[in-house]
Amino acid sequence: MKNYTELIGKYEGKTAIICGAGPSLYEVYMNKKVWEKINNGNQVIIICNSAILAFDWYLDAGNPDMKIWLSNDSLSKKWSWWELVKKANCIKIVRNSWLKYKKELKGFLFFSPRKTSEDIVDFEEQNLCYCSSLPSSLDLSLQLGCKSIFLLGADHSRSKDGKRYFWEYFNKKDQPRQIQPAIPRFEVQARSFKFNNMAYKALKKFAEYKKVNIYNCNPESKVEVFDKITIKELLKIWE
Repeated sequence: MKNYTELIGKYEGKTAIICGAGPSLYEVYMNKKVWEKINNGNQVIIICNSAILAFDWYLDAGNPDMKIWLSNDSLSKKWSWWELVKKANCIKIVRNSWLKYKKELKGFLFFSPRKTSEDIVDFEEQNLCYCSSLPSSLDLSLQLGCKSIFLLGADHSRSKDGKRYFWEYFNKKDQPRQIQPAIPRFEVQARSFKFNNMAYKALKKFAEYKKVNIYNCNPESKVEVFDKITIKELLKIWE
């Protein structure tokens, strides 16, 4: 397995779209106009964990460049959607804690955690924030050279109807299965959000240093660090 650092600076000046698996991603996924814009191949797309269910990269025989799947969490291997990840034609990046599985991760890249705490980002260090996959993906997009970054599904909360993930809106037969217990209680997950928010504050400083704009495309998100915009405003920016 090679280190992710071979990608640093590869997408200088590009727009990045980072997809978490929060419930608000479903609204974007169902908006045909927006989804076509996202999938037109002009933006770097970084997806975290089960957000792979919103994409058909396992059917895509094209160039894997500009498409990245990233995960901090080796529990990903305990979900039925893990098979989609293995088949996906994209760049795949996992944390170095996955190295014990390297025999089954042919072609994957890995990253090491930053040596500092979550609330500090050394602008020159070539490692990634490590508290969870979304901060890692944001750190990665800044190191790739992207100049505008849009966050989707970065909710850090349940939806109004109690859902934690966008795929809970799918028909039951289309929802992923846990091959082994892999989903933490929401209270456990919520504790990680506190560390994520520490990382976001540090990453905002990193973005300001690199003169990068970061937008959170869910006005109801509990991630308060970045400027929030609606999906309509997102389309206006892209137009």
